[in-house]
Amino acid sequence: MKNTYLLLLLLLTLVERPVLAQNPSPLPSRLVNPPPVKPTGGGRVAATLATTIRYVKAGASGTGASWSNASGDLQAMINASASGDQVWIAGGTYKPSTAGLSNPREAAFSLKNGVSVLGGFTGTAGTEGTNNTTTRMATPSSTTLSGDIGTVGDNSDNCIHVVSNQYSGLDGSAVLDGVCITAGNANAAMGAIPGNGGGMCNVLSSPLVSNCQFVANFGNIGGGLANLGNTTRATNCIFSSNTALQGAGGAYDQQNSGTYTNCFFSQNISTGSGFLGGGIFVNIATGTLNFVNCSFSGNRAASGFGNAIGYNSTLSLTNCLFWNNGGARAINNTSGGSVTINQSLLENGTTGYTDGGNNQTLSSSPFANATGPELLPCSPAVNAGNDAANTTTTDVLGANRKFGTIDIGAAEYQGAPTTAVAITSTPQAASSVCVGITTRLSVSVSGSGPFTYQVYGGSSQLTSSTSSSTSFAYTLTNNAANSGVSYYFVVSTACNSVSSTPVSVTVNAPVSVSLANNGPLTCAQSSVTLTATPASQGTYAFSGPNLTQSSAVNTAIISQTGVYSVTLTSAGSCTSTANTTVSSNTALPNASFSGLAPIYCSTNSPVTLTPTTPGGAFTGLGTSGTTFTPSGAGSGGTIVYSVTGVNGCVNSTTQSVAVSAPIPITLTTNGPISCNRPTVTLAATPASQGTYTFSASAVSQGNNTAVVSQTGVYSVTLASAGGCTSTAQTNVFTDNTLPTPFVATQPTPNGLAVQTTGGVQYERVKAIDRINGYQIQQTEINSTGYFIITQPGPYSIAVIGANGCRATVAGTF
Repeated sequence: MKNTYLLLLLLLTLVERPVLAQNPSPLPSRLVNPPPVKPTGGGRVAATLATTIRYVKAGASGTGASWSNASGDLQAMINASASGDQVWIAGGTYKPSTAGLSNPREAAFSLKNGVSVLGGFTGTAGTEGTNNTTTRMATPSSTTLSGDIGTVGDNSDNCIHVVSNQYSGLDGSAVLDGVCITAGNANAAMGAIPGNGGGMCNVLSSPLVSNCQFVANFGNIGGGLANLGNTTRATNCIFSSNTALQGAGGAYDQQNSGTYTNCFFSQNISTGSGFLGGGIFVNIATGTLNFVNCSFSGNRAASGFGNAIGYNSTLSLTNCLFWNNGGARAINNTSGGSVTINQSLLENGTTGYTDGGNNQTLSSSPFANATGPELLPCSPAVNAGNDAANTTTTDVLGANRKFGTIDIGAAEYQGAPTTAVAITSTPQAASSVCVGITTRLSVSVSGSGPFTYQVYGGSSQLTSSTSSSTSFAYTLTNNAANSGVSYYFVVSTACNSVSSTPVSVTVNAPVSVSLANNGPLTCAQSSVTLTATPASQGTYAFSGPNLTQSSAVNTAIISQTGVYSVTLTSAGSCTSTANTTVSSNTALPNASFSGLAPIYCSTNSPVTLTPTTPGGAFTGLGTSGTTFTPSGAGSGGTIVYSVTGVNGCVNSTTQSVAVSAPIPITLTTNGPISCNRPTVTLAATPASQGTYTFSASAVSQGNNTAVVSQTGVYSVTLASAGGCTSTAQTNVFTDNTLPTPFVATQPTPNGLAVQTTGGVQYERVKAIDRINGYQIQQTEINSTGYFIITQPGPYSIAVIGANGCRATVAGTF
């Protein structure tokens, strides 16, 4: 009893050994954690070693004899097991029992020598006694040992230790494998056992802990794990997001030796400003604590020192990997001790250790992600470790520990190493381009693909594409918003990511151009000038019918009609185009004129000639200015009018004109008006010389004659060619004188002979018959005036004179 008391006093004294601060600094930002990485696969305790297997399933109430009769009380199954037995735990959450405890927070799971406690089983009935990847989950953290026994999410009432093995003398036969330990809160004062190891606290006990995770636990010292006065046996374990107030966020080792193999310390933190060991703090007076193939990533100590490891002891590290632990502040000691590091990878600036040889320095992350232990395929850790230093068969992820030569760090890359991507050619800067013109940005790389090409314009990602090709091009359509923007490529592989040198473009707007000409082409202007505006802005390329000209001159001379264009190429190869149409005005002016008749009489008055297009000149006989005088034109000729149009074109028109003299005429009549000639004919001589117009009372008979029926003076006017006129007159008389007959009679045997004279024609009407009371008469005519009267009775004879007038003589027989 006395010896036990002295040992406890010694341990308490050791626990109270101060952790010295160096150069305190503000607490860095806490890293955000994804779900913990979960170890898998072989390296676990095999079921075939067990004498008896007891089965535990969350919420079950059986005896533990099988999965279908599983127990829900983990600790009861551990307690019931004998040496050589195993306890299999199905996926689920398990919390220590608080039964019979005055302080529920003292509830904890504890191990037992000779008993293996194995988590991560599916709990499927019929798989009893079978420990393989189909019956044991690939994610054993599905078996969670949680200290959150009170109000969920409130750690103030959580278990002090989730797993507690204090003074139980456990050795390596006590095994805990394949569980996730979380939500422990060892927040007692410094110097007390309850202030150490929120996840697991081992005091004078050395169980074998493998394939386990210590996640989100808290301790005054040793947030995830505290080993006090024992031999550390931790293999394939993950310490993630654990917190300690006074040091040792992930794990704390006090006065013990042992080995951490294939362990991953990630994002653990020591929040006290004067304390070290964000990942682990080692405080042993004698012996050596070994780390083989362990990885330290993203751990922090609020003091700014010992972010990964704080120590005042002797440590040996082989095949270990450090990244993102603060460089020179990753490893620090308080008051003595040493750290020897062999064949490991350390981030730039790491100090506070003794170089045991074959170490390398990192300038970029070797990890495939920010929080997991997986290696990049091109990590310098791949195939770079010391094979002889590690004989385990699986890594922290449950994969083969050796794929080729053993890798450095907790996880083994399961493939051949690759080459990091590097940029071999970058896009060239374009000094000046035009709006709308495309710019081809291209990059070439070397290394092992596939490659993810991302193109950025300023802070905006324009595209992303994954390809096995070692070159990539992006076509940029330029606009005003692109001008001056920096463009660059980010090329990534599973291994690393690189950025190209930024390039920028100056985007110019095209200079608007217009094109004019001084045409049209005319008779006076045989060529015209094309003029592009503005001038002196670049290269002017003219084109059109028989025209190809390109120079800095903004004018061109052409002599053909058609559509002409100019393309102005200004800064940045910007182009703008304008057109103009050159027309032709070679139309002849209208030289016609009016006012000139085809024929005139020499006696006509002068006439005025009126041109359709003024400004020309008349030529020809009888012309003067715009006046034509028939009397001066002789017999006529050709009159010419010539005029020059506004376009310089000359045209002329000719008209023929004839000039005639009046034709003398006479007017005669065919006798006087008489009894046998009631009308007489007027005849103008010569005939057929024009238009004959007779006096109003004369009836024209056409051409040169007319008929009149009254006496008087008659005239005729001849209108001949050119409007010439001539006039003649004649006097028409009347002769109605009756003849003076003479009659002599003499009886004859045949009748009475009557001889009449004094006329030129004689007529006698005589009765020759009577029909139906009507008398039939016969007219007898002769020019002798001699008639024989044979019928008695009265008779009469008409005497007709030369003028047709009649006189009658009568008698009786």
